Amino acid sequence: MQAMKRPDALVDDLIAYLGAGVTPRHSVAETARRLRGAGFRQIDEHVRWSLRPNGRYFTIRGGGSLVAWRVAAQSSAVPRFRAVAAHTDSPTLRLKPELVRREKGQQVLDLQVYGSPLLHTWLDRDLSVAGAVVTSTKGGLRTRLVRHSGPLCRIPSLAIHLHPELRLRGLRVQPDRHLGAIFGAGPRRAAALSGLMRALGLRRIPASHELVLFDAQPAQRVGLGGRLVTGARIDNLAMCHAGLTALLASVARPYHQVLALFDHEEVGNRSDRGAGGTFLPSVFRRITKGDPRRMTGLLASADMAHGRHPGHETRSDRRHTPLLNRGTVIKTSARLSYGSGLRAAALFRARCKARGIPVQEFVTRPGRTCGRTLGPVLAARLGAEVVDVGSPMLSMHSCRETCGARDHAWTTQALAEFLTTG
Repeated sequence: MQAMKRPDALVDDLIAYLGAGVTPRHSVAETARRLRGAGFRQIDEHVRWSLRPNGRYFTIRGGGSLVAWRVAAQSSAVPRFRAVAAHTDSPTLRLKPELVRREKGQQVLDLQVYGSPLLHTWLDRDLSVAGAVVTSTKGGLRTRLVRHSGPLCRIPSLAIHLHPELRLRGLRVQPDRHLGAIFGAGPRRAAALSGLMRALGLRRIPASHELVLFDAQPAQRVGLGGRLVTGARIDNLAMCHAGLTALLASVARPYHQVLALFDHEEVGNRSDRGAGGTFLPSVFRRITKGDPRRMTGLLASADMAHGRHPGHETRSDRRHTPLLNRGTVIKTSARLSYGSGLRAAALFRARCKARGIPVQEFVTRPGRTCGRTLGPVLAARLGAEVVDVGSPMLSMHSCRETCGARDHAWTTQALAEFLTTG
């Protein structure tokens, strides 16, 4: 068990975690590094498992999803668990297979949209490239992570002198026309490709790739007293960090304690490593050694929540929209966009109250839609009771988002209580 960091140190650690996790695969690699440092052992899905009581393990699927767990300290009549789930992916711009196209003498990275980013927030920023590539070697195909350390490209906006109707109509970004990221000039595409490969530390074009753009500016504290955190991928790496920290700070209990981090939430969870797939149910079956009884438990779906926007208050339900730095959030939805159920939500509220952790409530304003979380998906897959929680934030799905520093500490502490208090 690791001691929980003080709030300021916890936020500094979050900033470091955001900087390391520029893609889902990078965030999983950073999570795995921290787990190993805390005594967790990585095991492969393709081998036989031999798990010991109170043993600490993790496994990775597809590079972008990870499940870590502490085996129950003692067996019980019915297998039980407590779990925290979050997602590793964020809306972004992904490079197309051909990578580069030439336009009017400029070399442009050819992009496609992943998830639902606020496209205008990606303009006029210093961007870089990271991801995974598959290369051919004498021993076969090899997958490796790549990342350019500094700014590499930029998506320029159009000057208002050339687009005067912006003043009246605002900016409308068309993905097929406006999202080329310039990174060089010259007549030869081959030379541009070679330059891109060198920037990523590669000698040749890979056999396959999964490359994305990311904001080259690191996350940081802002505001009086550094009470706000701004940066990329806060949704949802902040909750991955909170869940990981909570697991590392937990103590052994007579039930399994689980952290599940999934890729592909932003595009519907339908993949080999998404929450709608077989990954977590398969891990549960192997933890229980094929016990035919259904494992019962409670799961906290941890995803960032919408905070009240000072310039758009009419978009929110006044009584059910949280403020930044006022506490962790429980999210409920009559349409089951969120999975919060009676028992799990009641337990979460009770543990927060016992520890003096302020709790806020989020409900979408009637007549408006909201995003979906992992909660309903995992409730259906596992037959588990779920509470949907998170920290409030602004600018969700922007290239750079904002959250409260104090909220992160409260949510992390709340998740630790959820995992540990039976």
